[in-house]
Amino acid sequence: LKNYDKEAGTNIVEAFKRATFENEFATKAHLSEQEKQLVHSLLDVYEFIKLSSRDAAGYEEAITGTIYGNDVLIDGEEVIGLGKATAQVRARSSNLAEPAGKASASKTKLPSYSSVIDMSREILSQTKGDKVLLTQELAKNIQSAGANKALAGLILLAQLRRLDNILEDERFSSLVTKDLQKNNLQAQVQGMRINPAAPQYVARFLKIVLEDKLKLSHQDAISFGKKLVAILSIEGEKYKSIISDNKWKM
Repeated sequence: LKNYDKEAGTNIVEAFKRATFENEFATKAHLSEQEKQLVHSLLDVYEFIKLSSRDAAGYEEAITGTIYGNDVLIDGEEVIGLGKATAQVRARSSNLAEPAGKASASKTKLPSYSSVIDMSREILSQTKGDKVLLTQELAKNIQSAGANKALAGLILLAQLRRLDNILEDERFSSLVTKDLQKNNLQAQVQGMRINPAAPQYVARFLKIVLEDKLKLSHQDAISFGKKLVAILSIEGEKYKSIISDNKWKM
């Protein structure tokens, strides 16, 4: 890790720089395949714990609080003052049930960000960050529409730098293939097979999972998607194009 910090820096390391270090280190140290995998897993965890809870990639929700007797909304490092009336309305509205209706009845409520993060930590503990186990868990929770666990799985895969290439897995790429065929976009199926990590296919996958499978409202899906995009953008600037003007860029 000292060598890694010296060569790649102590900030979050881009994928290419990290891969270069791993290859050079393995060659110099004459590592076996098993040892290479151990180093890779160690760096996965090391990069994961660099993600601050105050950073978008660390995924912390905005919270209300009181500073010097004044009600405030704390969003990351930004502190927004709330008037007494506004604070009272926020407190009361949180206790009001959402009006019944077709739209609300058919949509899943977005779990609190803190509960998603708690679940991601639980999944990380259970799977030890193993990609096979993580993707098995995600596939199961998508199928059963287990929103909290599925969202936690997506966050965890993104933080471990394994969400961008998720469409290399047939269980997930088949969802996109069916959607493309349903929308008469057969030509794009071949494009996805050639370049499954392209932003437009990742965007379609996230839209399908969040809105179609987990039944989140478009607004909630986009809100959660932006958190994933913030993490994916560490992997590559191209992923910033997944969401634009609150729409999926598919």
